[in-house]
Amino acid sequence: MTNNNFLKKMSGAEADLNLRVFNLVIGRVLKSAYLNLEEKDKKDMEQVFLSDDDKQKEQFIKKHMPNFKKLFEKEAKKIEGEIKSEIKNQF
Repeated sequence: MTNNNFLKKMSGAEADLNLRVFNLVIGRVLKSAYLNLEEKDKKDMEQVFLSDDDKQKEQFIKKHMPNFKKLFEKEAKKIEGEIKSEIKNQF
């Protein structure tokens, strides 16, 4: 999902921060989706995401979160607002 060339042009600290924000967005989207699943699907999700099978993860997302991209964009904007607010409050 990330472009390695983009990360290569950043300093180590910038790349680390971007990866942390990216992982935060992914984590929030997956948590939100998980909380809205039936119990059986929650167990399936746990099993899939504890594995190293990226294809299985992708299939699960396509099946259970067809609007994943929109959810990701919405959460990214929300986090951007939180970060801006935090910065504003520090000054």
